[in-house]
Amino acid sequence: MRRHREAAIVRVGGHPGPVAPVEGGRRRFRNPVSEPMNATVSQDGLTRSRRRRDLRSRVAALGLCLLPGLVAAPPSLPELEIRAGLMSSAFAGVNTNDAEAAFKVFVEQLGTRNGYRAVARTTTYEQLPELRRALQEGEVNILLVNGWDYLELEAERWTPALLTAGTRAGAGHRYLLLSGPTVSGRTLEALRGRSVGLLRAANGALGEYWLAGLLRARGAPPAKEYFREVRVEAQVSRLVLGVFFGKLDACVVTREGFETMAELNPQLGRRLQVVAESPPLADGLVCVSRGGWPSEKHRADLVRVLANLGDDPAGRQLMMLFRVERLWPFAPDHLDGVRDLRRMLQAARTATSISPP
Repeated sequence: MRRHREAAIVRVGGHPGPVAPVEGGRRRFRNPVSEPMNATVSQDGLTRSRRRRDLRSRVAALGLCLLPGLVAAPPSLPELEIRAGLMSSAFAGVNTNDAEAAFKVFVEQLGTRNGYRAVARTTTYEQLPELRRALQEGEVNILLVNGWDYLELEAERWTPALLTAGTRAGAGHRYLLLSGPTVSGRTLEALRGRSVGLLRAANGALGEYWLAGLLRARGAPPAKEYFREVRVEAQVSRLVLGVFFGKLDACVVTREGFETMAELNPQLGRRLQVVAESPPLADGLVCVSRGGWPSEKHRADLVRVLANLGDDPAGRQLMMLFRVERLWPFAPDHLDGVRDLRRMLQAARTATSISPP
């Protein structure tokens, strides 16, 4: 009997494949993607060829795992030390330990986010000559100072200003000379022989310089001679409420500080009168040195973070401690009000570095 050879098409895994000729009444199906017909099957159910492919796959995977260790990593950046210099007036009304702790956290996070270790060192200076020497010798690479001291130090030569503290309305602060119900008339002359309170606070210390300018412009003697009493406070509320309740006849405070209190208690706005108002004065400047950094990346990282200080939790903590509502990119005209005040006082034969009244 003749045996007929048959061929058929079957689908294996969805793909057509030839069927081996029928021999002995039994069909032998061969999948083109399957093992060779003569493959030997081991006890674990794998053919030798599949075992070889599996071994090669495992070796390749191991190589991928080891690759990061085999490729040379770029050298790590050196440690960054941020040496901050502040005048003691910058801490007026601020808990020094809290401020230094917040600055330390801010600096450490700066380094962690950028791939290196960063440490903070803060030095407080009592006298301008001490701070000027530190700037000249490169001991300070970030400076927090008001506009008056910045011009006095000629700090631009070593640490140019980067940011100016201010409010939502703009850079700097405007100061108000306010009189209370114990004073009749909205004139400076009506305050002669009266008591006055001056604000001396972090990011709010130029009001007393402005008052000195007002007196000089009118040919009046210094504040300590013109007024019966000069009281200094670090909080706007103590001064405003002191005038409101008659404990002081007048006070000098920031405009935004007074407006905030008047919003909370409208009686303050009705009973206290504005005698005079200052132009914007740059109370707080953030300055970063040009050189002396381990690498330019370190300086660039610090400048970038400072420019967006309000977006960072540690940065917002610093701003709150130093009573900064907003930071503006520095522009030379931010110092115009302070420059004009200095020129006026110098023209009145006042010493270049005057003492607060």
